[in-house]
Order: sequence, then structure tokens, then C-alpha cells
Amino acid sequence: MMNLTPQATLASQPGRRTHFIIERLSQVLSEMEQQSDVVAPHAAGAGGQPLDASFLRIWQSIEITGDWGRAYENIVADLETLPFRLSGKSAIALLEVGLLLQFKTSRDTDTPYDFRSGG
Repeated sequence: MMNLTPQATLASQPGRRTHFIIERLSQVLSEMEQQSDVVAPHAAGAGGQPLDASFLRIWQSIEITGDWGRAYENIVADLETLPFRLSGKSAIALLEVGLLLQFKTSRDTDTPYDFRSGG
């Protein structure tokens, strides 16, 4: 069993943590985009906009603005409302991001899963 020192954790290495989060969110989003059987029948996503526009907004959140929290929330919302399927690897990747960000979404119904304020 490996003994990790605080210096070896993602939380203590912001650059490494950022890369890890971007990599995991990109993996999940790429897998979702490949599911044309979900995307085509659901031309409008949860927010009433076409899913391709939703995917574009999520990619922009990841790559341009660096707002990984918003990208993560949008991915979770799409997964909860549309019949996407994730591989075990992508499901674990999304779980890892949630653990690092310390929340599920900012919706009132998800406050039991929000640990950002130490609560």
C-alpha cells in the first residue's frame, strides 16, 4: 500500500489537479457526444437548447473559461435527465471530479452533497 504524503496529493498541486479535472471531464463528455442514439432523439437538452449547443457550452467551460465546476454541473444535469450510458471508467472519472470539486451541483436538492464550505 502506498503512503501518500500531503505533497503528493492532487489537492496540493493545483497545476496537476487542473490537468486531471480537464482530462476527466473531457473523457466523459467525449463519451456522451458519441452516443448519437441519445443526442439525435433529444434535439433539445435539459435547458431547452439543442444538445450540440449544450456540448459546445460545456467544452467552452472546460477549455476557454476554465469553469470546470459549471462544466461538471452541466454534465451531471444531462446525465440525470437524458438516457446517456457511461462506461465504468468514465463513471469513475466523473466521481473523481466530484470528489475534487466537493459538490454535486448547486441546485437546492443537492445541498446534502455540497462540501465546499466545510459543512
